[in-house]
Amino acid sequence: MNLLTGGHFLMIKKKFHTLSKVTLATILSVSLILPASAIGASDTVAPIKQAVAAPIKLKTITINSTSYAELKQVSIIPGNEGKVVSFTYSIYNGSKSDLQFIDYWARVQSKSGARYSVKLITQDKEKNSIAPLTRQDFTFYSTVGSNVVIEDLIFQFIKWDFTQSDFERTLGQITIPAGYKNEIATGAYGSIDVNGVAVHIKVNNALVNKNDNAYLVNAEVELINTGNRSVTPPGYAFYVLTTEGIIYQLSGSTEGLALQPREAKKINVSGSIPSTIKSGGWKLVMAIQETTPKLDIPIATFHIPDSTDGFAPDTSEKGILDIDSVPVETGI
Repeated sequence: MNLLTGGHFLMIKKKFHTLSKVTLATILSVSLILPASAIGASDTVAPIKQAVAAPIKLKTITINSTSYAELKQVSIIPGNEGKVVSFTYSIYNGSKSDLQFIDYWARVQSKSGARYSVKLITQDKEKNSIAPLTRQDFTFYSTVGSNVVIEDLIFQFIKWDFTQSDFERTLGQITIPAGYKNEIATGAYGSIDVNGVAVHIKVNNALVNKNDNAYLVNAEVELINTGNRSVTPPGYAFYVLTTEGIIYQLSGSTEGLALQPREAKKINVSGSIPSTIKSGGWKLVMAIQETTPKLDIPIATFHIPDSTDGFAPDTSEKGILDIDSVPVETGI
């Protein structure tokens, strides 16, 4: 084995130091300008069980002595006309027989008395019953006025009852407390239901940089199938929602992304936002695209670090550089 002389070692160290800085800067710069299609989805090894961030608990509505409906993940974003409100009821059936979902429905109205039409997202329309001792999630949406905020709304869960004058009986209603926040912290896992399978999702390496004309947003989104069968998520789209209530679509989608059991895949989403927009407090919104009517329905919301924030590089990653035919282990 040939030993390096002191001078040769210092020369390599100097070259490596310079190269490391240039390489890191180049990687960060390129990652901010590459479109999502250039990065693509990547498979990872089967993950261990993840700790999922617990959503803020809202009121639970009793269906019967053993079953209940829990309201969770209430979101609101600008729509084509007014705003779009989405909300999910997680229904648990504690009885010994199937609970027929067709016997129940959701209602939304304002505190001033305005009633809004409620629809179920397409992927949940085939869920007809909840088996004993299991739960299922049902996501609904409504279009409300452009000045409505979540705290203005009342969420009701009803049972069809033809002995009543309006053929329905309200089992319970829920209002949203002031200051309600549903965004998931960057790097933390959330959970969504995809055709009865729990898919864990988180945002990695969210970065916001600014140049003379725009903010450059880049984030890696990871999805993990925690179930026992394969699923193909619908074509989720991704948006940045600013504190001014303006929404910007990012490039990147889950269209055609198949997930085998215990499989994790990552996609990159990116885009630019005019530099004239007030920065700070932005959210990354994942939405399902309904076709009839054509609407984006928010499914999950994630925190985006401010432009001065970001994740530090992973110092555990190592690589090998060839410098003057000498292999050198590198790290950050």
